Amino acid sequence: MATRREVVSAIAALALPPAVVGRSRSAAAQPPPAPPIPPDRARVWFVRLFEPYVSLATPMMFINDAPFVPSQPGTVLYRDFPPGTYTFSVASYGIDYGQAQTVPLRPGEELYFMIWCDPLWASGRRFQRDTFYVLPLPPPTAWQYMRLPDLRDLGTR
Repeated sequence: MATRREVVSAIAALALPPAVVGRSRSAAAQPPPAPPIPPDRARVWFVRLFEPYVSLATPMMFINDAPFVPSQPGTVLYRDFPPGTYTFSVASYGIDYGQAQTVPLRPGEELYFMIWCDPLWASGRRFQRDTFYVLPLPPPTAWQYMRLPDLRDLGTR
């Protein structure tokens, strides 16, 4: 039986918006332009789709429990890191397992994460609170998301 995390990752990877489905393979086969990764660094991309019907909240993203930047709907950004092990998380009202990702980074490596919101995880009869996750994305899926016209490229942070 699949875990909740596996199901959420599969949905994020497979449920591409209609704007991506009709694109040619060559247009979605490459990441958006960015400077080359420095040889002694690893690059981590963060994607958050614009989903106003889900949440417009801007929770703080964290790297090893230190504040990084607010997660803004409809944005993509990256940061280059020295080699090491990092934990990526995002502030969340709801608490669930699998919300953060701890990964070792090696020089020249490029990883992709989606900031995803489940508005129903922490909800009841008269309230609904956002539960945010940092989910890994396979590179081809990330590249397709990153080419959506409604995403703003914030560059490096």
